[in-house]
Amino acid sequence: MQKTNVKVLCTTKGHLGRLPLVIGMPILVAQNFDVQEGIVNGTYGTVKHIRYRTDKTGKRMLISCVVKVEDANEESMPHLMPNEVPVLRDSVNFTIMNKHKSG
Repeated sequence: MQKTNVKVLCTTKGHLGRLPLVIGMPILVAQNFDVQEGIVNGTYGTVKHIRYRTDKTGKRMLISCVVKVEDANEESMPHLMPNEVPVLRDSVNFTIMNKHKSG
């Protein structure tokens, strides 16, 4: 079993610093990825392949993964099995502001 830790860049306290990603791991799509093809918020899938690069210190950084989504409506992409879809690395930056905090 291959396990990859994906570093989540976050400066807020209490959030994960790394997200474990393992082949065979069930996942839940948390945003509308491809509405027309049925890959939407709440869709379940399974991690099938993981692509990463290794930095100078030996840490693995996610590039992409392939997820099998049983309910996907789309045709297979070249070199992928039916119902497998690529998921590319994404990053999100956000700021949490407390408007009730004084100072």
